Amino acid sequence: MTDKARCPHCSEAFDWDMLEEAGLWRKMGLLEKRLEPIWDLANEYMQAFRKKDGSKIRFHRRIRHLTRLAGLWEKQIFEFEGKRYRTTRPAIREALTKVCEAQKRGFNKHKYLKTVLLDVAELISAAGETAKEEQKREEKRRAEAANRETGDTEKKDAPMATAEFKQKIGALADQIGGKKS
Repeated sequence: MTDKARCPHCSEAFDWDMLEEAGLWRKMGLLEKRLEPIWDLANEYMQAFRKKDGSKIRFHRRIRHLTRLAGLWEKQIFEFEGKRYRTTRPAIREALTKVCEAQKRGFNKHKYLKTVLLDVAELISAAGETAKEEQKREEKRRAEAANRETGDTEKKDAPMATAEFKQKIGALADQIGGKKS
């Protein structure tokens, strides 16, 4: 015997299981919107989570995997073996296609998809920057430091450190008349 409830509006009796199933279908509709550009490919990719050809995937499990895929699609960031990587949507689409073409079965997680994505992904730091972005930032910082040391400042409006400002003001005051020969 299943638990029955009554609708507060029409007094119709219904199963709690029906209510849960309706909620799952609602979630599936939201996932379809989130994954709209790759929805067909995402559903084909779900076949890789079957234990063998012809077996079924539980609805809860399908939603769980599609939710994780939607997160990857939206953020374009994933973790693999303790490291974070940034990728692109075209790369995700291409990786999904490769996984589907491989026709592998029995996946439990998205590890195989992530290994395919590693070829085009860039490692990112805890600050969320890729190695290239960090290198550019570091090169810019070093160039600015070198310019300050040599006195070669191309940017007239560039902000300067407080100590540097005080030093320049002191030198200017000495030139105006504070310095005696």
